[in-house]
Amino acid sequence: APDLSETLTQASDDDLIGIFLDEGLEIYDAISECLDQWRDEPEELTGLTQLQQELHTLKGGARLSDVDPIANLAEAWSDALDPLISGSNNQKTLLKLSDRALGSLKTMLNSLEQGSKPEPDADLIEDFRVAHEVAAEKTAAPREESQQEAIDPEVLEIFLEEAGEIMDQLEQLLDDWRKEPANHTFNQEAQRALHTLKGGARLSQLTQLGDRAHAFETRLIDLGGNAPDESQWQAITEDHDAIISLVAEIRKGYESGMGVSSAKAEQPAPAPAAPKPKKPEEPTPPAQAEKPVAPAPKPGKSPAKVRKQAAEAQRAAQETIRVSAPLLDELVNLAGETSITRGRLEQQTSDFGHTLDEMAATIERLREQLRRMEIETEAQILFSAEKEHGPDYGDDFDPLEMDRYSSIQQLSRALTESSSDLADLRETLSDRVRDTETLLVQQSRINTELQEGLMKTRMIPFASMVPRLRRIVRQISGELGKKVDFDVRNAEGEMDRNILERMIAPLEHMLRNALDHGIESPADRKQAGKPETGEVTLSLTREGGDVVLRMIDDGAGIPSSVIRDKAIRQGMLREDEDLSEREILQFILQPGFSTAQQVTQISGRGVGMDVVASEIKQLGGSLDIDSAVGRGTTFTVRLPFTVSVNRALMVSTGEDFYAIPLNTIEGIVRVSTYELEEYYKPDAPMYEYAGQEYRLQYLGSLL
Repeated sequence: APDLSETLTQASDDDLIGIFLDEGLEIYDAISECLDQWRDEPEELTGLTQLQQELHTLKGGARLSDVDPIANLAEAWSDALDPLISGSNNQKTLLKLSDRALGSLKTMLNSLEQGSKPEPDADLIEDFRVAHEVAAEKTAAPREESQQEAIDPEVLEIFLEEAGEIMDQLEQLLDDWRKEPANHTFNQEAQRALHTLKGGARLSQLTQLGDRAHAFETRLIDLGGNAPDESQWQAITEDHDAIISLVAEIRKGYESGMGVSSAKAEQPAPAPAAPKPKKPEEPTPPAQAEKPVAPAPKPGKSPAKVRKQAAEAQRAAQETIRVSAPLLDELVNLAGETSITRGRLEQQTSDFGHTLDEMAATIERLREQLRRMEIETEAQILFSAEKEHGPDYGDDFDPLEMDRYSSIQQLSRALTESSSDLADLRETLSDRVRDTETLLVQQSRINTELQEGLMKTRMIPFASMVPRLRRIVRQISGELGKKVDFDVRNAEGEMDRNILERMIAPLEHMLRNALDHGIESPADRKQAGKPETGEVTLSLTREGGDVVLRMIDDGAGIPSSVIRDKAIRQGMLREDEDLSEREILQFILQPGFSTAQQVTQISGRGVGMDVVASEIKQLGGSLDIDSAVGRGTTFTVRLPFTVSVNRALMVSTGEDFYAIPLNTIEGIVRVSTYELEEYYKPDAPMYEYAGQEYRLQYLGSLL
């Protein structure tokens, strides 16, 4: 069986080499054509960029087939072309070296055809490296001077926004990859993210960042489909942190008011970009050693790759629009004012409708009075005629022929017609009121959609904060020598931008406390029968009008006895006072209160949790603490869904209306009139609801 296994492995390797050999010969022919085009048109970059692509393909195939001499040659050759593509003047040198490299490649491919292993061409690789360094040094100073003028602030601004998204994506990918090291998909996705970052950085003339991203990408490519070992993970983390620091410095320089020149001034010095010290015995990673700072492309000689990045950046810019936060806040406020104005119009329309109903009743009374007046007038006229002409007057004479009688009758008829006209006018006004009410209903729907749409522009996903929290966990757990898994649940939920920005610092502090005080060292956890790796979970949920954040750790918990003793010593609590566990835990929210045995850079000064509680209260939220010694602690933060609009319960007392914010209401209960009369009495018992006792008060007397 072992012989069969070895035979199969050997056959598989031979198949790989055979496939690579076929591909290598095709690439050799393509490289020959690229060199011919380079000689014929030395000013054109098309042949050079195509040459680099062919070399990149050759390197990947050689690495996959374990033909390292060809892979190393292709990599050194490709890197040496970078300064030339960026505008250096070492064409003759590189053309000679490329001719040598083409011959060396042919020799190596011939060796593979004959079934032998190719010999590495160390001298040629060294010559490529020297040519690369010399070209980079010669063009570094002029490049920096020209770039001070070449950077477009708008391009830099767009890139910084894109870089933030890429860094968040990269943080998530690396975290997922650590959980599944054998899953090569995460490596490939991280390479794509770094490739996009590199293209955007070079398009923005941020050469140092572009080179860092390129070196990081190369490290990931060199891994192939293998899972990184511990030292490789350390190198990946250092590369990642270096890029994070560099992006942060560029952003800081841009936002500080120094603008583009500041961002560029931070570029040449790579030292601050990687603050983490390396172990003395650890060699410099090959990718970084072989990747000197390559100059950015000149505006007139951008390679196809950079042009593609420019097109992608342009499309991205067309798909989004940047609006200042104060403007959005003002629009939300205006939408609220529109709702208030519409509400007043609805009230006035309703009042007008009631007035029209009263008008209808008045018209009916007028008609009744006119009818009675007609009867009374006719009776009076007949009575006067009979009195004057005798009882038989009415048999032969029509009273309507009398002038006086006719005038009164005409006036009565005119009044009746006027009342009918008033009724028609009231009906017309009533129709207009109904039309207005319909329009107001439509306006209400439109206004609601407008307000909700504007509210959505203020909402940002909680996931945007997660990479920053992950970095804190990684950094602090490393400093403390603790193993911690950080899990975030429902991160796709959204929060108001103002609330989320103000909650960043409190959440970071709570996380530091959980790592420093909560999670034990691996040895202590093992002794306590727990896994060596601690768990910190942060979840986001919606409950009614609140957003609920829960931070849960499985650490040592908060010792209530220690808190009680400290509170007694500080005069916050009497020894004979009997408080519940939950009430005792609230003392850690007092200023200057800390149970830490020693002060560190991470925590222990007794400041922080009081600031956290204060910030949460200012946002209209609440903080609850639940802890079990030896099992862990849960911090529950309740925050309003938004600070722009308050959802409220409308109540009335007398003729006044009031709005009570929902986040201040514990519950709503119906109480009968008879019960209320009893509870309003001076010696009334307390009203019990949900295990709590309340004294009922009449709102009218309080206000």
